[in-house]
Amino acid sequence: TNPLSNKGLAFSETERAEHGLDGILPVAVRSLETEVAIAKKQFDAALSDIDRYVILEELHDRSETAYYRLLVDHVNQMLPIVYTPTVGQACLNFSSHTPPTD
Repeated sequence: TNPLSNKGLAFSETERAEHGLDGILPVAVRSLETEVAIAKKQFDAALSDIDRYVILEELHDRSETAYYRLLVDHVNQMLPIVYTPTVGQACLNFSSHTPPTD
């Protein structure tokens, strides 16, 4: 999937038909706000800043729209996670957070 155009379950029924996504996506349709709220709950439940960073990176890889909405809506809380010091810590521990390639 392309994270630039992927909206997860936030594709409307009309958009799903236009893009040939019927039968590919689950039947449920969620608003962007709901997708962002779910991501925020996952972020808040994380036990460490590194876990929060990984959650945000996974969201970024899936849906840049939801990722940037979450960042804009909660910039003061998110900025320390996507910038220093957490990114520096993530770089130092990169190998422990990267899945092995087969």
